[in-house]
Amino acid sequence: MSDLSIAKAAKLCGKSESTVRRWASLKMIPGRKNADGRWTFQEDELSSYMSAHGGDLIDSGKVMSNRGRPAKASSSDSQSARVIAALEDSLKRERSLSDDVREQLQAAQAEIVRLTQEIKALLSKDKTSSPARWVMTKVQEAFTRQ
Repeated sequence: MSDLSIAKAAKLCGKSESTVRRWASLKMIPGRKNADGRWTFQEDELSSYMSAHGGDLIDSGKVMSNRGRPAKASSSDSQSARVIAALEDSLKRERSLSDDVREQLQAAQAEIVRLTQEIKALLSKDKTSSPARWVMTKVQEAFTRQ
């Protein structure tokens, strides 16, 4: 049983000194502060703790990240079900909005056709004026592009 400094403990864990210090402060790994206020670790305690956890640090059932905060856990079935349900609801709303936009587009296209026919009818009454000829030319160009 030998005492390890924070540097040696970090090397044993394969982590940085600051990570090991943080883990020790959070009581995630076995360690003690000596009279000088420095962390010390028992090599056998630390080794057995790390090997028992496969190198991962566990705190109340949650794998801990290097910052001492819970890492994102893998999704449980209920979490997955909630996410899927939320995504399905979102997809339904998006489809509904898409249908609404499609209907508005069709209505706008129908209105454009109606107005174009009205303009044609008005201009056909007076084909001699310069603006009438210009508008007729533009309307015919628009229809030939489609």
